[in-house]
Amino acid sequence: MRNRYHHAILIGITSSFLLHACSFAHNAEEFFKQCLVHYEKRELEKAASCFEKARRGDFRIRATLMLARTHYFENKFSDARALLEDIVEDEPSHTSALYWLARTLAVDPHPEGSDEREKMAIEYLKKALEVDTHHMHARLLLALLFEKRGMHREALYEYLAALEEEEILVTARANLGILYKRLGLSERARNEINCAIAISKAASIPTKNLTTIKDEISEK
Repeated sequence: MRNRYHHAILIGITSSFLLHACSFAHNAEEFFKQCLVHYEKRELEKAASCFEKARRGDFRIRATLMLARTHYFENKFSDARALLEDIVEDEPSHTSALYWLARTLAVDPHPEGSDEREKMAIEYLKKALEVDTHHMHARLLLALLFEKRGMHREALYEYLAALEEEEILVTARANLGILYKRLGLSERARNEINCAIAISKAASIPTKNLTTIKDEISEK
């Protein structure tokens, strides 16, 4: 009887702890979402304060990244870099941190050390692309930096690699258009196919198959 009593107490304590933990996690998530609302509305001062508080909880890495991005748009580049360097030190393969770190280095207006900053930005972007070859923002920024530094062959390679990604985007839009048609969303289907065709023409990708799909989607 005594063992059963102790067991019941243990279950009660455990259940209470789990409920408290779930409630805390939910509150933390809601708080982080509110921080994102401030950021999206470009209420940068409120966003910075909010993300700073969120860094103390389970959203530490995400909140630190968003705080750095907020500082970036506040033109507080050194503050942003310090935060991003902390993330990269903990997670060397964090592609978003690598990209934004490169971005803060690339746009810093101070003339002192600008050449060294650009070189560092290039290295960070290369690391990001080693982890994720489909990181388009990193690839395009890398191409721009190469072009700025007169490294035209390297810039050309990155731009051509970016154009190859367009084929993946075209395929995704075409497949999405077909799915929309199957779901009975004809207008959305036509919009996706039209976007796919426009991208194909801009990237000099053949549009014959897309035109056939468009004709099939347009059929009643």
